[in-house]
Amino acid sequence: QTEFFQTYVDVEIDGNVQRVWIKPQAENVFTFNAPTNPQLVNFDYEGTLLKELKFDKSVDELVYQATKDKDIIGRQWAINELSKSLATDTTKILAAFNNVAANDSSWLMRRAAIGAIAQVLAPQTPESDVKIKLDSPTEQTMLKALKDEKSLVRADALAFLGVTKDAKYADLYLSALNDQSYAVVDSAAAALGNTKNAKAYDALSKLLTQPSWKGRVQIAGLRGIAALGDKRALGLGLKYAADKTQPTGVRSAALAVVAASGKGDPRAFPIVFTAFKTALADNDFQGIIDGTQSIIQLADPRGQEAFDMLKEKFKNNPQFLEYATFFELQFKEALTKNGKR
Repeated sequence: QTEFFQTYVDVEIDGNVQRVWIKPQAENVFTFNAPTNPQLVNFDYEGTLLKELKFDKSVDELVYQATKDKDIIGRQWAINELSKSLATDTTKILAAFNNVAANDSSWLMRRAAIGAIAQVLAPQTPESDVKIKLDSPTEQTMLKALKDEKSLVRADALAFLGVTKDAKYADLYLSALNDQSYAVVDSAAAALGNTKNAKAYDALSKLLTQPSWKGRVQIAGLRGIAALGDKRALGLGLKYAADKTQPTGVRSAALAVVAASGKGDPRAFPIVFTAFKTALADNDFQGIIDGTQSIIQLADPRGQEAFDMLKEKFKNNPQFLEYATFFELQFKEALTKNGKR
């Protein structure tokens, strides 16, 4: 171990990369010749050092770097910094994100920019009832992304459009259900469910008959049906949740359908609660979380037992006990909303 280290580092100035030597001392000062005030300075070009970097830049400088830097790591850093500066100039920053999402040569950057756009326009959770109207440039960016050669870019664009809950995109989602990518089908199914479109139930139900690796397509269909909230889906949910020949993920997704469509039905709570107890006994943390979410959604007063069991099991685990208390609060709020307390 040493207090200071020494190394070479590359510094990019307007596309010109220069290497300097960091001396093993508390402070190093470097001076570079430049004919004009630089538009871009990128310390540690291509990110070779493990470091914490604080580099104060204006929004204009960050926009320039996000769209012009030939170093992908530099562009990613600029996107992240712009995301922290949204209150400064949202319009300019959103335009930069759209530029990157539509035109960047790297599909990783196109994905990052779509995520950043979602942070600007849809910071709420997908479960929110708030509907979002997209501005024309952003809409055109997403429509272009739906044709991207990389499936994960297409999937992210579908997921973002789905959060808007705008039914006018329903036909796009219906078409995307035929994509060869599981990720695209996942996003399209959830987005279609959020539209509450009349064609959604039949289209999503068809996914349940399609064989796939570990039931990926069936899971997508069930998640979309859960988002749809159609009462007709309860029979499907009960059937797949009870079918032990189905992959675990399929049965778990089916329980979400039961929770979404079975409120008030006497068959719903017992099967959800039984699955929760099994997950709790097996220390299946994902199953525990899925189960608690379903119990919250059903808003059945008997569900209090689940939270009592959670708190007892994890009474010596402060972190998980905090989660249990948070979920219990959500459950009690759901009961109050449904007039059951």
